[in-house]
Amino acid sequence: PDGVTSICENLYYSPSTVVSCTGADVEEITENFFQNSGIQKVNLPNVKVINNGAFYQCKSLTKINMPLVTTVGGEVFYQCNSLTEINMPSLTSIGANAIFSTSNLTKMTVGVLEEADYTSFKQSTRTTNCKLKELYVGNGTSADLYLQYSTEYTKEILHGIIKNLFDLSNGGNKGILCVGEKNLAKIEGDYIAMAEKKNWELS
Repeated sequence: PDGVTSICENLYYSPSTVVSCTGADVEEITENFFQNSGIQKVNLPNVKVINNGAFYQCKSLTKINMPLVTTVGGEVFYQCNSLTEINMPSLTSIGANAIFSTSNLTKMTVGVLEEADYTSFKQSTRTTNCKLKELYVGNGTSADLYLQYSTEYTKEILHGIIKNLFDLSNGGNKGILCVGEKNLAKIEGDYIAMAEKKNWELS
């Protein structure tokens, strides 16, 4: 109903059989709320925070479009195997293993990332091939990015990520963009130089 700003188990039982959720005023989804449910469609246009495991193993969820989300916790979309696209252009903080084992995710858009974990974009193990081909980060991203588990990025996508890194050349600590050997081989020399000029360690 209108006026509900946080979806939590204090208000509702965890909805194991729910297939859709709509709430114009919802700003937060608490930990594990939709875990293992049959949720397919989520229309929460004003949600800003999604806590740990909120959609853990929601295997019927196909697409996430939440334009105002700024914070996503750990394992939020863990094993959401039908999920193909995530659109969160305002996202600034993403937790560990957020998309781990989300095997069919091909496209993800985030905002100006300020916080990320070294497994935030880990979609698979080292021995399996993930499908994430497009990762868009906001211009001015300063979070360290570890993309070594995703080897299907195109050269253009990798170049775009480098162009959007935060310029730390005036003091500040070095940033890290770890893409792994296969992705590194795709990056042209001019972009490697650009990353180094921005004080980012590219490996």
